[in-house]
Amino acid sequence: MSVSGNGMEVHALPKHESRTTTTGSEIDFNSSSVPSTAETPLLSGKEVAVSTTSDKSCLSVSIANLTKNIIGAGTSDFAQLWTICFGKKSAWVVDLIMFLCTGCLCLGFSIIICDYLSEFNLRIGLPWWACTRLFVGIISLVPILPLAYSKSLHSLGWVSIVGLLATAYTFVYVVADTVEFTEEGGNADLGQPRSEISLMTVLEAVSLFATAYVCHYNAPKFNTELKNSTPKRFNQVSLVSFVVSGLVYAVFAWAGHVRFGDSVNGDVLTDYQGSTAGVGCMLMWLFMALCLICGYPVTYLSSQESLRRLGVHIPTWIYVCLLVLGGILIRNLSFFLALEGSLLGVTVGFTLPGMMFVILSYKTTWAKGKRSILLFSWSSIVIGIFCTVVGVVSTCITG
Repeated sequence: MSVSGNGMEVHALPKHESRTTTTGSEIDFNSSSVPSTAETPLLSGKEVAVSTTSDKSCLSVSIANLTKNIIGAGTSDFAQLWTICFGKKSAWVVDLIMFLCTGCLCLGFSIIICDYLSEFNLRIGLPWWACTRLFVGIISLVPILPLAYSKSLHSLGWVSIVGLLATAYTFVYVVADTVEFTEEGGNADLGQPRSEISLMTVLEAVSLFATAYVCHYNAPKFNTELKNSTPKRFNQVSLVSFVVSGLVYAVFAWAGHVRFGDSVNGDVLTDYQGSTAGVGCMLMWLFMALCLICGYPVTYLSSQESLRRLGVHIPTWIYVCLLVLGGILIRNLSFFLALEGSLLGVTVGFTLPGMMFVILSYKTTWAKGKRSILLFSWSSIVIGIFCTVVGVVSTCITG
């Protein structure tokens, strides 16, 4: 995630004005922030004199192409960037895409929450009706609904800490269990035919992991609330977060495959059954359900904002209930995430960011001459289209 550009002088406005965004956060137009344009990077409003290192930072974390485009183009979110690139008349397209993408992610969260809570209730010996997806789905609404009414990401800081602790516990548990399993000579694929790695399966995996790549849509919001935000600091935070997330994903995927073999489920934690589901595993199910509940509003706020831009105003409690209902009814998580990733995740993560930078390279001065990023953007477009087509076909064939 990166930024570049030059600062500009802005005259004070004659009077104090403010407005409230769709997510409820107030923007002060009489503050020291600089209004952004296609030629004015977003962060330059916080640094009137931009150092030479700011321009170089545009190459520091090229994987975050979308956020670089957003900040470098002087916009505050995906929709504004689309307007600069393709015009206002087609702005509804990106709102629709972002609504579907974030809505599907919330739906995926609901599916996993129902999986974990139903398994947890079953293991602790609750009555059968308390172990149904309907019951745990309704119970999950108790903490989700109040969090969904949060007006800013800043207010969700404490729940993010809870989510990180739950994720850390789960990661350590699965890796430790896998190491113990291998040290005891365990072989999850013993007596079972090995699945062949093919181009189709690789592209299906890319589509599945693309869901994680669309974290870009919240990056501008996080940046505006980042203390002492500067281009250098934003790049450092982005680089560290992407490296750590990538390592966690890779190690967790390796551990799940080694522990359960080619028959591993899309939701690895649901593979712990019978003798493998001890007290530590039950706590893992509970903690991960809490982690997803705590992180639910972060994605939900973006989904609701995109929906409102489309002119559809659904009460928060109704929208959240519909998402949870979908989680109750849908059970095949891996198929759902792979299909959603190939249709939406790859598009948002690769195709659209590449297209936007190509357009910006013709329309803005700051993007001209950045041949390395332009080449990267063209590659993103080609890879995105290819993965979308093949990913959808592969997912539908393999089921």
